[in-house]
Amino acid sequence: MTGAFDLGFLFVFLFPLVVIALSYELLSGERERGTLAMLLSQPVSQRALVLGKAGARAVALCGVTLVFALLGLLVAGADISGEGAWLHAGLFAVILVVWALFWFAAAVLINSFGGSSARNALQLVGLWLVLVIVIPGLVHVAVDTLYPPPSTIELLHEAREATQDVEGKLRGVEGNHDRDAKAPDPKEQIALKREIASRSESAHEAMNEQVQARQELVDWLRFASPAIIVQLALEDVAGSGATRHRRFDEQVEATHDGFKDFFFGHVEQDKTLHSGALDDIPHLRFEEESHGALAARLLIGVFVLLLVALGLIVLALPRLRQVGRLTR
Repeated sequence: MTGAFDLGFLFVFLFPLVVIALSYELLSGERERGTLAMLLSQPVSQRALVLGKAGARAVALCGVTLVFALLGLLVAGADISGEGAWLHAGLFAVILVVWALFWFAAAVLINSFGGSSARNALQLVGLWLVLVIVIPGLVHVAVDTLYPPPSTIELLHEAREATQDVEGKLRGVEGNHDRDAKAPDPKEQIALKREIASRSESAHEAMNEQVQARQELVDWLRFASPAIIVQLALEDVAGSGATRHRRFDEQVEATHDGFKDFFFGHVEQDKTLHSGALDDIPHLRFEEESHGALAARLLIGVFVLLLVALGLIVLALPRLRQVGRLTR
């Protein structure tokens, strides 16, 4: 109702900048304000101080973000009582929290080197540019170079070339209904239509194979950047991911084939179509992916991202113990 608003862009691109603004001076700010020595004179270690500040800000940011996300669902009129709604909401919460933890962990590591606040901010923004802008852009270029996106126009052109002679026969059989008194033979029409579908099938399969190859490459390259992991996970949670789109296409094709076979079969077998047979006409009933399969696919990437965040914390811990050396 308010126009296009991409939450994926908000969380993948802008949310890390908020984390950076809250965490770039976890340690350097205390030192530059002259309060670090006073804080460390208390029974608290430098490591506990930095991790405590990062943890408190992470909890506050994630809590506020999740509350407003829930309010946004209610304002938008989303049916949160529907089947699987809370699973999707829970997966979204997990993705958001782990994404925030990654950037807070990166900020803790940068602060552990003892640089100034300006230097920390510059390094974190540079990391953001590399992980969120540069690497995803390079991945996009690589995928388009290795597997160019298939063109629907080219597909139609190839299918038309493959079936050109059969379509000419079909037009000859159908004739012109305004001038031809003789009705066309429906069985012959159906035979020609089946031949057209058979000849154009190769072009259609080639396009599907190319799309599948692109998606498989993206699935592998998503681990090149945490931003790609989060973007694909958010798309799956929202129901706009490639897996759900492929399932929809497959079920549409199956329903379409069944629809044609139903009517073609009646004509070929000289069956009379009664009103009672209308209930047997295939209808599209989209079957969603199981909740377990969706959660498993998403949590693999989230688990990898969580391991990376924990690894950054582990790298920062030895440096955070060196209180007196963090003065440069």
